[in-house]
Amino acid sequence: MSGANKNEERIPTPPPVPVDSAWLDSLTSRIRSRPIPWEGYARADLVSQDELKMIRSVDAKDGKEVDKILQEKGEQYAILYLRLLSKLSRTDTLQQVLVLIADMLEANQDRIALFFKAAKSVNEMEKEVGQQTDKKQAWPWAPVVRLLDVNDDFVQIRAAHFLATLLVAPGSTASSAPSHVLPRLLSFLATSINGSSGSTPASAALQTEQSPSTFADGNGADIAIQLLEGLLKSRSFRRAVWDDEMKKQATVPQSASKDIKDDDDQEQQHAGQTPGLLRGLVYILQNAVVAPGGTQDRREQEENGNKKPNNREGQSENGNRQEQQQSSSGSGSGSGPSSSSSSSQQQQQQQQRPPSSAVSAQLQYRVLLNFWLLSFSPSIASELNRKFSLVPLLVDALRGAVKEKVMRVCVATLANLLAKAPDANASSMLGSGLLPHVEHMADKYRRIDSGGSAGATQSGGGDEEVCEDVEYLAKELRERWNGMSNFDAYLSELESGKLTWNNPAHELEDFWRENAQRMLEKTDKLTAGEQDGEQEEGKGGEGGEGGEGGEEGEGDDDNAALRRAPNTPLKRLLVLLSTSQDATTLAVACNDLGKIVQFTDVGGTADSANKQQQQSQPGGGGEKKAAGGTGAGRKRINEYGGKVAIMRLMGGHDDAEVRYRALQTVGRLMSASWR
Repeated sequence: MSGANKNEERIPTPPPVPVDSAWLDSLTSRIRSRPIPWEGYARADLVSQDELKMIRSVDAKDGKEVDKILQEKGEQYAILYLRLLSKLSRTDTLQQVLVLIADMLEANQDRIALFFKAAKSVNEMEKEVGQQTDKKQAWPWAPVVRLLDVNDDFVQIRAAHFLATLLVAPGSTASSAPSHVLPRLLSFLATSINGSSGSTPASAALQTEQSPSTFADGNGADIAIQLLEGLLKSRSFRRAVWDDEMKKQATVPQSASKDIKDDDDQEQQHAGQTPGLLRGLVYILQNAVVAPGGTQDRREQEENGNKKPNNREGQSENGNRQEQQQSSSGSGSGSGPSSSSSSSQQQQQQQQRPPSSAVSAQLQYRVLLNFWLLSFSPSIASELNRKFSLVPLLVDALRGAVKEKVMRVCVATLANLLAKAPDANASSMLGSGLLPHVEHMADKYRRIDSGGSAGATQSGGGDEEVCEDVEYLAKELRERWNGMSNFDAYLSELESGKLTWNNPAHELEDFWRENAQRMLEKTDKLTAGEQDGEQEEGKGGEGGEGGEGGEEGEGDDDNAALRRAPNTPLKRLLVLLSTSQDATTLAVACNDLGKIVQFTDVGGTADSANKQQQQSQPGGGGEKKAAGGTGAGRKRINEYGGKVAIMRLMGGHDDAEVRYRALQTVGRLMSASWR
């Protein structure tokens, strides 16, 4: 899976579209043993006598006997099965035919070519008699595509499996597929993953244990993810799958009555709308990043409390204080910036951890495999994080991995993303705190290698491929980190979409005194617009400089103003208030918005003014103006609907820390207004 060895793509090929499902195997076995009244169909002229004879030759027969028959008459049986799928409508008979096809291909995958030969033979016969088949009705596609609309879970899943196998068939045979075939299959897979009702993101996957009445008894999402993996193993389908997803995202209707959402997301809560296929996978990852029982991998956090990448030069005093808090608490994760808030933040983090995820480690692994396959394409690798904020999810999954294979695929995917599209992904990786984690992993592997324990598992070390990827990530990210300023480091965290108190900058007044005004300035160091809901950049000019209009604006005007706003760090903070579900991120974002108000207001707050007075030279004129000094931060926040969003968190969020930080920021906004 090595991403560092980017010139070589090693993906196993046989079988082309494997499906591992106890539910599907059990149901297939029951259908195989169930008698079908084929003679009755013959009497009703639904099947001919010749077809009946062929069916009885293979139905419920020994595998070796069937293999011998198919060896001699394989193409005739392919024609028979496609014809039966075309003309029969009873669910039980369709199930039986699909089982016969599955058995035929399971015994020998090369037999897939027989169905293309069968289609060619039938098409030639039709031409001879003057019939011209519509391309949408062409074999072998049309008989199978129509089954995706049959009201039976087994028929739909078996048809989708057969269709995927036809599409990835070796050679050029799959190129004959009409243009509607792949989009129809991808639409079916998206519905299977997200739930047929579309009411809950990825509901089919997340309700497996709780709701046995879901599609395929809760197994639909798992099977659909495996079918997608089979498609993505073929390089030619990666771009097709990506383009289909982007087309779906582009057609999502806007809702003026909702808060700002990711333009690529919008939750698609409109009638008849189902989230896209890849969006559904992202939802699953979001629900799987916490290990069973809500535990996180604390060992790395404890051992790396003094290696947080945001403890930069000029921040040592705050960094040392943070390390002492981490040491006393026994965990380096989520320690607050001061002793007075450290305990409450730790309690808040404990409370926000959800119970055991409904997503199994195996399902999480299969989802990650799909993103790993997509990451081999440089053009897709440059877009994955911009469209779906994938990097923070991968880092969270890596930190919380309880299975070695989950750890391996996370590392491989991150290495691919960095190797294929470094400029698009490195900043988010640094902002997500990946560097200390991979440096810790690299140190651990080196210690094990020096002890001669090659090939150790996750609990001790990794094989050569994983070690190479970890070393590659650590080396490349460290080089980039060493070249970053404090403000660049802050932007990288903001780019990741996940804010934590581990970065001392959030509480350092020197940092905000120097950089508050820069938060209002357009930057190319943040990914432009895709996650911010940005439209036609620059329409709104620099906005917010004139007057205080919109201070109490709500809903539509606020949303439109934020969408039109230039790509600034302030805009990204405000978007996080509406899109993030992470309590720590929301609390830190509220804190940072308060700092922007404080240090772009005339003279800052009383505390800031006093500190600046003390730092000024005797006789230097007393107070100095904070950066900006125009109240521009408050004006922009109000104009873009920030005050409304913060007040909503203050009054309605479940987390006490979020409410407290929101209250502080609202207080700054109000006091600035009165001044």
